[in-house]
Amino acid sequence: MSKSTDKKARELAAQKKRHKQTVAMVIIIAVIVVALLLTALIINSKALRRHATAVTVGDMKFSVVDFNYFYYTAYYNYITEVQSEHAAYADVLLPDISKPLKTQIFNESTGKTWDELFVEGTLDNILNTASAYRAGQAAGYELSKEKADELDQSYKAAETQASLNNVSLEKLLSRNYGKGITGEDYRRLTYMTAYADEYREYIKSGLTYSQEELDAYYDENCDELDVYAMRFIYISEKSFNDGMTGAKAAAESYAALIKTEQDFIDAARDYDSATYAEDDS
Repeated sequence: MSKSTDKKARELAAQKKRHKQTVAMVIIIAVIVVALLLTALIINSKALRRHATAVTVGDMKFSVVDFNYFYYTAYYNYITEVQSEHAAYADVLLPDISKPLKTQIFNESTGKTWDELFVEGTLDNILNTASAYRAGQAAGYELSKEKADELDQSYKAAETQASLNNVSLEKLLSRNYGKGITGEDYRRLTYMTAYADEYREYIKSGLTYSQEELDAYYDENCDELDVYAMRFIYISEKSFNDGMTGAKAAAESYAALIKTEQDFIDAARDYDSATYAEDDS
């Protein structure tokens, strides 16, 4: 995997969870049954899954069931993100769903597997969720009625989906989030994540910064904040009677004209209007 692809995949996996608990999302997730291909935390005893602590954040303890919920959610969010916003690169940015994630290499240079990537993302998500949740609780913040109603709809949609598939709600949830999860767990975990997300947005909406403060922060963190996109035009020697000489001359001519992104798009279309028909080609 190239460094640019690696970076893009990391950015996607590290993005904050987008828990839009709508009827459509629940139905989509219910269809994506790939539980046997994911690792998460596998413990055969139902009692141990429910009570064994997998992660601790401050005074908050997260069980194996909780860990698995965040793991599967991170996986589904990543898949949805790539397919909806980066469909053209899905073959490169997505793992092979027919093989276990722990057997597939995500980063060739480090040997990191896709499973290890999602485990890291899961731990980050748990830490971020727990931190925001604890802060909100300490501040006395209450979840909005709109979000609470949305969560109720999500739960009812899950019940409906289970009924349509002639299985119990627990069975449906287990298929998608790992063994041992109950309806009560689902309510608790979706509430916690929605609460944390909403509280973060509430805090962000109240923050103001002067231009001087923003400029100073950028100057100190520009290496991490700057994002670059690369475009290229493949100019083939086969397009010119004099071969490489003609191709080199054309490339130099285009380069001299390009000052903006639109200039680049125009140059690409001038050379090959069919291949570079789309703005994002």
